[in-house]
Amino acid sequence: MEDGNLNFALGVVNSIPLLGSTLNGMLTPKIYGDVSDPHLGRALFTGFGFCLICYLCLLVLVVIDYKADEELEDLKKEKAEKIIKKFRSQNRHLFASFTEDEIADLESDFDETE
Repeated sequence: MEDGNLNFALGVVNSIPLLGSTLNGMLTPKIYGDVSDPHLGRALFTGFGFCLICYLCLLVLVVIDYKADEELEDLKKEKAEKIIKKFRSQNRHLFASFTEDEIADLESDFDETE
């Protein structure tokens, strides 16, 4: 963490499961019902519903992460192209004897080794 908030982040990460456990302990008996009218199925399906909601949130995060990875890959390609153009412009004398096809082959070899 850049701002020195690592302790806070770890505290939040450790507190959320404890909060969930506390809520589970308080809500399960109320959802289950009483001795005269028990509803175990309702309690179990409520837990299943929460798990399903968490799974859907996970899928949303996967999509967001995939798009972020694509954007980072595009930025890396743009940066590499800028570096190659700068190198070529500063070192024209090195490439004077090469044809455009040979330069493209060299660049593709460079891309494969990355």
